[in-house]
Amino acid sequence: FPNVKAYGVQAFIEYMGHRLPLQPGSGSCLLDDDLNPIGDSLARFFWLWDSAASHQDMDTLRHAMKIGRDNHRKRPKRRSHPVESWRHDLDLEITEGWTAYGQTNHLLKTIACYGRVFEGHQGQSLIDYTLRIALHCPGYEQYCRHQHDIERKVIAWARAVEGYYWPLGTTPTRDTSHPKNNLVPFNQRQTEDAQHRIRATYTNLEQAGELPEQITARAKAIAQRARVSQQTLYKHLRLWHPEHQEGVIALAAGLLAPEEARSEATLETSEPPKTKELHPSERDMKGEALCAGELGSDTNSFTPNRGVRGDEVVFPQEAEPAAYDLALHEQIQHQIRSLGWSGEVIRQFIADRFEDKRWTELTEEERLLLLYYLRGINSLGAGELADIGVP
Repeated sequence: FPNVKAYGVQAFIEYMGHRLPLQPGSGSCLLDDDLNPIGDSLARFFWLWDSAASHQDMDTLRHAMKIGRDNHRKRPKRRSHPVESWRHDLDLEITEGWTAYGQTNHLLKTIACYGRVFEGHQGQSLIDYTLRIALHCPGYEQYCRHQHDIERKVIAWARAVEGYYWPLGTTPTRDTSHPKNNLVPFNQRQTEDAQHRIRATYTNLEQAGELPEQITARAKAIAQRARVSQQTLYKHLRLWHPEHQEGVIALAAGLLAPEEARSEATLETSEPPKTKELHPSERDMKGEALCAGELGSDTNSFTPNRGVRGDEVVFPQEAEPAAYDLALHEQIQHQIRSLGWSGEVIRQFIADRFEDKRWTELTEEERLLLLYYLRGINSLGAGELADIGVP
């Protein structure tokens, strides 16, 4: 039962629910056989109900109920008939005809399809059938905006339908063995053509002595002359990148391996700094460092909570590095693999954006920023990637 819920804000909405008879304030009342009101008393309603029940022939009712149950049990289960359902849908659309503007092409195709599949028309017969039905469909005069060229459009749709559909029960006239999606061969041809242009451009630049040594400059020169995007170029590193051409594929996994990063950081921190001065953090200092001669003769100044004072100038050790975020590392590694960059490319990328720093020198915030950069490059189009000058 339809139950359209027009939600009210200022007024109470009763929706479209069923109403019980003779409810107070509902306005319902009893009617006689001539549809004249005879009262709204609930007691009178019950009296009429009981009177009708007393005159009911229960034997006849029980017999009818038994027949109904038997018929229901013997009724075969409904089976799906997609052809009949399709035919019904097409017939319904044709019967409704035009109901608004912009429906001409769809209706002509529907009429031609029905005539071809279920009426068996073909050739000129299909054209005549489609034109005759279209001209007599409801709403044609009011909504069809192609009345001046209706015959031309009917011919076009009839020929298109005849090449795609066939009469029901006959041998299909359309070859359905070919794959429906031909995007893969097209993409493959595009990829092969791009690879050929990259290879030819690299050879020409090398023979002319104009091949840049720097990776960024080389990528820009090849992309410009080969008419490919930077993104496409970096998908085929083996065709132009020196490290990949030599067979030395330095994967980003090796560059950013957690164990190597930790060991490299340990080696760097173990070497004594030559120019850097070690400054204590304020949270570790309670005062100035004192020499043994400045301690004084107060032997009772020692307390267990303050520790033992040495005989040399002592500062607190450098704060321990923050814990290595393995999850962040894996996300960065995934982005680099998606780009197909080598170790040299990612090292140069980091150095260009973080003041010549190496991976092990980046702070946690800088690594998060690096992940943001890599995600942005992965989501950029070809033109945008070239504009930002990614190495």
